[in-house]
Amino acid sequence: EAGLRADIVAARAAGSWTGGVGIGSTAVGITSGARTIGYSVAADGSATVAFAAPGDLDLNGSVNVFDLVAMSTSAAFGKNVAAGWSDGDINYDGVADLFDLVAIGAGGAFGQGNYLSVSLSGAGASGAVTAVPEPVTFPALLAAALAWLVHRGRGCRCPKNLGSE
Repeated sequence: EAGLRADIVAARAAGSWTGGVGIGSTAVGITSGARTIGYSVAADGSATVAFAAPGDLDLNGSVNVFDLVAMSTSAAFGKNVAAGWSDGDINYDGVADLFDLVAIGAGGAFGQGNYLSVSLSGAGASGAVTAVPEPVTFPALLAAALAWLVHRGRGCRCPKNLGSE
């Protein structure tokens, strides 16, 4: 996985995705941050590398609640430890954190259905996308994630022996 990730990061070339080395994509490059390259590595070591929207952790063509649940329950999210795409490190900075959640919102695919149905041209993405309603909006999920992280970091600060005085 480390070699695959290094090749993707090399081709990313500060967001252009057309670096001279590694695994790049001119199709991703013309989407101005709305798309990226995602990857998954199976237990047997085989890998899938695909055109992806930020946050499509399972590479199924849509960014939805299931991707956010996978991200928030990964062993790496919010822990400041090495993370990969399936952990939620979609901005390739090596950790899965709130910056990755923000990138999902900026990518514009959350809750919009299958983003692979959009055709690409030299001028950028064009075509119709059918919106599929999600049970919760992205801003609400982001707010919930922030509240959970703040609460988790504080611990309980309850006074001791509340009824004794």
